[in-house]
Amino acid sequence: MPFITQGKTNWKFLLVVVILAVIVGGGILWCVINQKDIVLQPPDRQKPPLSKEFTLNLDQKAKIIYDDWGEFDLFINNIDPLLKIVNIYLTPCESQTENFESQNIELGKEVHCFTTEECAVRFKLINIEDTKAEFETWYSCAPPGSGEPFPPTEIIISKDETADWQIYKNDNLGFYFYYPLDWTIWSEQSDKVVIGKEGYVIMTVSKVNNIDLSLSDFQEFITQEKNNIQNLETESILVNGNEATKITFKILALQPMSGPAKETEVFVNKKNLTIYFQYDYQENNIYNSIIDQILSTFRFLD
Repeated sequence: MPFITQGKTNWKFLLVVVILAVIVGGGILWCVINQKDIVLQPPDRQKPPLSKEFTLNLDQKAKIIYDDWGEFDLFINNIDPLLKIVNIYLTPCESQTENFESQNIELGKEVHCFTTEECAVRFKLINIEDTKAEFETWYSCAPPGSGEPFPPTEIIISKDETADWQIYKNDNLGFYFYYPLDWTIWSEQSDKVVIGKEGYVIMTVSKVNNIDLSLSDFQEFITQEKNNIQNLETESILVNGNEATKITFKILALQPMSGPAKETEVFVNKKNLTIYFQYDYQENNIYNSIIDQILSTFRFLD
């Protein structure tokens, strides 16, 4: 469209040019003014979570895994929806001076277990119902500059196989534990209790005067019967946070009519307590698992 036609100004063409100049110029001016903000605008990045939440029923247990700090098993002992309190048990909690079993969490509050002098795994109760509770958990260290809290690597929820077991409590000897429904109490004495399933397994828990002497006597017995003993294994374990020595072996028939048996003896060092199991060797795999479950439920009352 020519700007001048036959000596006359083309005002329509001029108006279009002016409007385009205003639009383009305004856009350029806006970009210049806001260029600094555009360049410095940080990318929209979501921060990694600092904790994890999980829900646990009364008949379940949670395994909380921290790759660099170990694994923890969490159980619910009791739920009080009226008082908004949940009683939990966490194992292991080796650095605690007292047993963790009596830890109560109020709704909105938290408890912790120190794994070092400055670092701890922490749990907060964030919701509660009649048969289940919801927790938030994380790991953190106290000193300034020690880094942000971080969540567990993984949380595995599984059924607690001991949830419907019977409970045996002995105030005189200072402990309680859970045992299978088809086991019965055979005898109780001032320093000993015997529980078992007839024809299959016997369990004896005894208080001794000197745990080191008892361990020494037991090792002497093993030496004397070495020709009848096979597959001897010794390991260090924890029973309710207390150091213990676990000795397991196969013992051959000591009498012509009897078959081989499996025996497990546990010496709980600071408690002067021995826990003894003898069971049919043919049922080895079954009772190995049951023994570990029983030991995991042991709680000392002091």
